Amino acid sequence: MKSISKQNITTGVYVRSGITSAPASEDAIRMMIKMTDGDSFEANRSLVQELTFNRLDEELQKRGLEFTEVQMKNLGILSCDDIYTNMGLLVSDQCKHSIKFAIFQGTDKLVFRDRKELTGSLFAQLADAYKTIDFYNGTKATFHDLLRTDERDYPEDEKYLPILRLFEKQKEITGSDVEEALGIGTTHAINMLKEMIDKDLISKVGNGRLTKYIAK
Repeated sequence: MKSISKQNITTGVYVRSGITSAPASEDAIRMMIKMTDGDSFEANRSLVQELTFNRLDEELQKRGLEFTEVQMKNLGILSCDDIYTNMGLLVSDQCKHSIKFAIFQGTDKLVFRDRKELTGSLFAQLADAYKTIDFYNGTKATFHDLLRTDERDYPEDEKYLPILRLFEKQKEITGSDVEEALGIGTTHAINMLKEMIDKDLISKVGNGRLTKYIAK
């Protein structure tokens, strides 16, 4: 594999076949990188090396966190050889992956009411996805005498129902119970439980490994 830039040949990756050199396809380049770097997608070197991280830097500044070369290596954005990884590509402004969002008519998914494709850094995509979902989550108002009650089409607390159902079988639950029931990681489970405590849906008992949660 070599890069050729002379003799009026377009710069790129070429593979020698006999006495000739043929341009390598993107799939062939990926295969060569995989043979060199292994199967970990995030740790593999990115095919795009001209990356910027304006949105990531903005998000870290909001949280009072630094974003230097040290942090980039600790987060796996930059390899020890100072090469951007696929992790770096995902959180960069040049991220090629996207979130596709669609609103269907009915439940058979045959008629589109609207669709969007969210692009950019994963941080921008997640923020845009939340705003889009919130926009399409309509609010219905009902009146009882002079009292008005607003209700969302999809209640914001709906995501906590699988956790609340755990209390139908047992009085106390642990973070591990939530991880197993929802198929999520430890950090995600702990964050959801903290949100439920803040919303006064559950209460926490004990600390450390002995921590348990009970419904209110």
